[in-house]
Amino acid sequence: MIDHGNNHLYICFYRKEKIMLKTLLSSVLLTAFFALAMVYHKLPIKSVSHGKDHKIILPDDLQLQNGDLIFRRGISIESQIVLLSDGNSDYSHVGIICIKNKKPFVIHSVPGENDEEYELIKMESVDVFLRKDKATRFAVFRLEDTLMNITAMASDFAYNCYLRKYCFDNQYDLLSDKKLYCTELIWKAYKNAGLDIVQNRLHDINFIVINKKMIMPSSITESKYLKLLHSN
Repeated sequence: MIDHGNNHLYICFYRKEKIMLKTLLSSVLLTAFFALAMVYHKLPIKSVSHGKDHKIILPDDLQLQNGDLIFRRGISIESQIVLLSDGNSDYSHVGIICIKNKKPFVIHSVPGENDEEYELIKMESVDVFLRKDKATRFAVFRLEDTLMNITAMASDFAYNCYLRKYCFDNQYDLLSDKKLYCTELIWKAYKNAGLDIVQNRLHDINFIVINKKMIMPSSITESKYLKLLHSN
């Protein structure tokens, strides 16, 4: 006679163990990615070929303004970690537009693009930010029209972080103001201007040795205060 009760318990236990094993393996994989990024984030990013015709070009009718947010999907180890961790976004990095001498520049905080001991917040042209060895696609978001009066203040905050030589925060600590990771810079720039565009949409990043509450790209793109201008 078959003991259906014990058989059912065995199946449930087997399924539970299988799920736990799958979760553990995923956690190990993500931890390995994170560890690699921490070890190698100062190495130059190798160029990846996307074909001779691959080039990101801004539409002629897209006039960037102070405070616009420009997202990109990167190809570095760090980018892959972000994409794995943030299942709600097609983008891994973000910067804020700052207009100087009537030209748009991107201010952003990023690891792994120089050999300096401390990786300083950058200010660079849009073309450099979207260079083919750094990005495969991009999107531009802007505040709703009724809030456009604070964009210059947010942009100025980011510009001052650049002038003060603030660094990339490889500890991902939201309490440190002189070290900022990419999404943290955007959040604090607009928070300084009086607008919380994240509104506690923090992601729990729980790996085997990592336990952080972090601002991910989707924490920003999902803001009700932003509208999408362009994506590719």
